[in-house]
Amino acid sequence: MDELTCCGFVSATSWLPTEKQISWLTWNTPVHNKQAAKSRKLQRVLQAQSTRHDRQVQNPFSWLRRDDSKIVAEIHQIVHQNPLTKKPDHIAIVMDGNGRYAQQHGMDRSAGHMEGMRTLYQVILWCLALEVKELTVFAFSAENWKRPAKEVDSLTRLFGQFLSNESKNWLESHRVEAEIAGDVSPFGEGIASLVSNFCRRECVDSKASAPRLKLVVVVNAGGQQDVIWAAKRLCEQVQQGRLDPSEITAETFESQLHVQLGSSPDLLIRTGGQQRLSNFILYYLGYTELIFLDDLWPELSPESFIKCLQEFARRKRNFGAVL
Repeated sequence: MDELTCCGFVSATSWLPTEKQISWLTWNTPVHNKQAAKSRKLQRVLQAQSTRHDRQVQNPFSWLRRDDSKIVAEIHQIVHQNPLTKKPDHIAIVMDGNGRYAQQHGMDRSAGHMEGMRTLYQVILWCLALEVKELTVFAFSAENWKRPAKEVDSLTRLFGQFLSNESKNWLESHRVEAEIAGDVSPFGEGIASLVSNFCRRECVDSKASAPRLKLVVVVNAGGQQDVIWAAKRLCEQVQQGRLDPSEITAETFESQLHVQLGSSPDLLIRTGGQQRLSNFILYYLGYTELIFLDDLWPELSPESFIKCLQEFARRKRNFGAVL
């Protein structure tokens, strides 16, 4: 069989050119030059779209305000189809699964935490729509400092974004009274300053401006450490003669805790498939109903959320009495 010499290599039916040789040939044809130009233009378009997407990921408010009414309407429709006979006044949530969600979707763990923050804003809207009075969430535990420095840094930046004026204004527009509970000093002066501004609110007597939901974000706190901290502070007061041991009550003990809640949660939801409390507000969970979901936190749907409330409604809470 005759061999044909082309561009310095030999081609025959029994021989195939290398990938590098094919690439050289195709990139030097007039047809491909036009295709390459189109390809470069498409790449620029995709890059621009990716940049816009990154901005949206970094700023959940770019979509949140636009979709507020849609999110509320969706939860109302689900409740209309599945009426609730009883609702909790106070819900606590361990928001677990951001990192695993990111890994499953080929994203950096920090992107998973951002998706988790989006879910938090949606849950806030769900609670408002269902007239839940209090929502307490576990954002950063005392044990989370053991995570890689890169992840701790990204969580700190995300915390700072949550404390931004844009976030505060969004919460206030929905009459959400937000508090940060826990020791924020290890995060640095910058975060501490943001927390001070975030929790500052004007005194308004108007009933129309009364909070519809109290949101408590628990950071850098552990249930066991908090109980020990409160006990030590009470012991110091007793030693100094400022407190008689007989005067110690549940109220005085709670006043010394880093995390001070207005009430104990009626329902605790933990996402992510783990069935443990992870040292979260242990003092307040004596009679809290516990529900554990396999859903990763960013995957939490309004349907799953309502199923949790339906399960809560089915449970009989007798608080130790016989009903």
